[in-house]
Amino acid sequence: MKNKLLTILCIGISLFSHVVHSGVTVYLYNNYGAMLNYVISSQQPEGHNIANNVPVSLGDVNYIATLSVRTVGYLSYGSAVNLNPYLIDIRNQQAQHVNDDAIIIIGSSGYMSNWNISLRWEPKSKIKSFEPSDFRTLVGAPKVQPNPAPPLTQPAITMDIDQLEKELALMEATTADARLAHIKNGALGSDYARKATEICSANYDQAKKLGKIDLCARLKTELLAPQYNQQLKRIREQMAEARREGKRVVQVRPDLAPAMDDMKTSITRLHNSLAGYKARGEAY
Repeated sequence: MKNKLLTILCIGISLFSHVVHSGVTVYLYNNYGAMLNYVISSQQPEGHNIANNVPVSLGDVNYIATLSVRTVGYLSYGSAVNLNPYLIDIRNQQAQHVNDDAIIIIGSSGYMSNWNISLRWEPKSKIKSFEPSDFRTLVGAPKVQPNPAPPLTQPAITMDIDQLEKELALMEATTADARLAHIKNGALGSDYARKATEICSANYDQAKKLGKIDLCARLKTELLAPQYNQQLKRIREQMAEARREGKRVVQVRPDLAPAMDDMKTSITRLHNSLAGYKARGEAY
């Protein structure tokens, strides 16, 4: 009896050990075109640098507290990009990928801080045999180094006051719902208003049953990431002065383009995903 109990205990320990150690390993692959810095713990906010076309293992997804990336050196511009939604996706989908690991690929569309981020699943056995050059084949030819970001002090630009008002209101919004409402009202133009509306009007019940994400929830998360930290009070003062003088345009120094483009990229990518969902009957 004693030997039988011991056998059962050993089997139980073996099974428990398998469960603990069978989590998905997350790899971060830098295809941005320049060095990046990533943070996986609030205890180390300085993060770690990762060179271009270099992969790094972040470990088991269940033990990664947080994940964000930012540019470094002369390319530094704006806030870090929050990648926690990708970790959530991986955790939610790991039951369907017991023999796979996940690769988060960080790319650039080539315009300042306009990120191109994707998630890819690959067999564990395949990744373990990868050389750094093998990761490069996942995303094609290496990216060329993007143009350096402009200095924070921009030349004065002439903007329509009404459009500038919409953009400022969008950037000043502190909740995802508020930002989404501004976009639906045309802060990024009519095309993005339509796409955002379609993303958040779709029904994702079937997609969630299949372990896939709610694209509207994802969009709201990503809309909060872009920030514009320069003083906005002075810009509003300039706008008020221009209106008092009966002007329709104003010369200002802000460059909201990187933040606006980050939002547009998210909307376009998720709208493309919505098309795939609908084609497969996963959303309607």
